[in-house]
Amino acid sequence: MPDLEALIARLARIDALPQGSEQTTRDRAVDLTLDALGWDTIDHGEVARRYAVLDGGVDYCLRLRNRSRILIEVKRTGGDLPEHQRQLLRYALQEG
Repeated sequence: MPDLEALIARLARIDALPQGSEQTTRDRAVDLTLDALGWDTIDHGEVARRYAVLDGGVDYCLRLRNRSRILIEVKRTGGDLPEHQRQLLRYALQEG
C-alpha cells in the first residue's frame, strides 16, 4: 500500500491532473488515493462505482458493513465546485 503523503506529493510533482476529464481524475487520483487509504477498490461491495441514488448517481460509494458511508462525486479539474457540492449534498440526503 503506497504512502498517502508520498502519493499526493507525486501527483502534484508530475502534474497528474491537467485540465482533463473526470475519467482522468478517477484513474490518476481517486482510485490511487482510495487504495492508499486501504479501501478495496476491486470489491464492489466496498467501493461501488457509478452508485445509483434516487435522483441520479455518484461516482463512488464507499460502504462498510453493507451500509453506504461515503459518497464521492468526481468532476474534471477546474469545474464549478459550489454547484457540484450542492449536487453531492442532495445525493447524500437522499441516501440517508
